[in-house]
Amino acid sequence: MRLTAGVRQQLLDVNEGFTRKTSFESKNSSDYRTYTISGGELHIRARGKGSWADSRYDNSWVATDEDVHRFLHKHYDELNWDGVVQTPAVRKPKLAAESPNAGSVSDVSADENEQMDPREALDKLKDWLSIGFVAVATVYLAGEWAWSRGIKPAVDKRRAARAERKADLVKQNEDGQAGASDEILGPED
Repeated sequence: MRLTAGVRQQLLDVNEGFTRKTSFESKNSSDYRTYTISGGELHIRARGKGSWADSRYDNSWVATDEDVHRFLHKHYDELNWDGVVQTPAVRKPKLAAESPNAGSVSDVSADENEQMDPREALDKLKDWLSIGFVAVATVYLAGEWAWSRGIKPAVDKRRAARAERKADLVKQNEDGQAGASDEILGPED
């Protein structure tokens, strides 16, 4: 189950009184933390000392959402999941000023709970399809024009020149002249 904000809050409510202690010790410092769930919040108490004589500390605070998520993820299997249900994520609609491409054609994000009128949706679909058809037709016609006006005549001319050279070589071979080679014919189309 995903640890959405709703699931995290449900877990904090269900696991009232859950406590875990962690410790970290190295050559010059030590850190002891106590995590306690109470009142629907995760409370953290950190005690420790450093290498200096006055470096002892004892701090307490209410965990941030990031700390809660990290803690719940780490202790996922130890928690009581009775009655916790996945709720759909609630998303706030973006305001026009917040949208990175505000005012563009692709910015059709209305309120998510609002449904578009089917006739309006069909009209928008027709518009997009007609724009797409015009674009495809334009590309096809431009390609057809380029093929018939420039490319096809050039290809036909090269093929005719190659066929002529080949016919000359065949005639020379029939006349007894040797040496028909690919160098004379040129690259094949």
